[in-house]
Amino acid sequence: MEGKKMTWLSDGIEKIVGLAHPTIEYEDKLYWRDTKKRVDAGDYPQPLAVHTLQALVDFCQDAQNKTMLDDAIIHVSSPIEVKVLGQCDDRQRRPEHVIASCPREGTAGIYRGDPGIGTSVEQMIVALMTAFVATEEQQQLIHALSAVSQKSQIVNEDDGMTQSVESRDGISLLRQEKMVSPIHLRPYTTFIEVEQPEILFRVRLTKNSTGVLVSLHRCDGGAWELEAIKNVAEWLADKLPAMTIYA
Repeated sequence: MEGKKMTWLSDGIEKIVGLAHPTIEYEDKLYWRDTKKRVDAGDYPQPLAVHTLQALVDFCQDAQNKTMLDDAIIHVSSPIEVKVLGQCDDRQRRPEHVIASCPREGTAGIYRGDPGIGTSVEQMIVALMTAFVATEEQQQLIHALSAVSQKSQIVNEDDGMTQSVESRDGISLLRQEKMVSPIHLRPYTTFIEVEQPEILFRVRLTKNSTGVLVSLHRCDGGAWELEAIKNVAEWLADKLPAMTIYA
């Protein structure tokens, strides 16, 4: 019991000392007692968050930001994120001035779904129309899927390049469609200002108790990400030729 009293007493004294002297000195530098961070750390403000490449360019071209952006660099860290960074300070910290990031799925149609998971025909058609660039192959796929109904029969004629789908209406109509696969599509995977990279997909149809399911399987080994990053870097280099860009 006596030991607990002494602990409470020492803790109380430490609190009082902390209130009276919120800083401590170590090796000729001041630190905050509670956070242990340097008093003169000079923490940088939060970077400006934008959602388009044009907004990032406007910031860099603004004359009011010229001094701040001396020797700044642009880093294309991914197809959906670009940062404007300052030079390292004496503590090897690099300030972030601007971060441009694509809005998440649902606000800009950026395609981030797991392509290996099957979805209903209706949902896939909607996705193709809203989250993919209109191309001839995209239109062909939509046309083929529109012939599929809940009563469709998935014919087991798959040679690795095409898959046959037979679709019946409520009477006696029978129409056979060839589902070309693999197929080149351009989903919105990066900033809207640049050309969307072409991705090679395999299209597969299956059927379960709920009906026909459609799935898209990327088969380009991730090459689309490198293409998207290159497209972003080239667009920025054209708009901001004086700045150094790393991608």
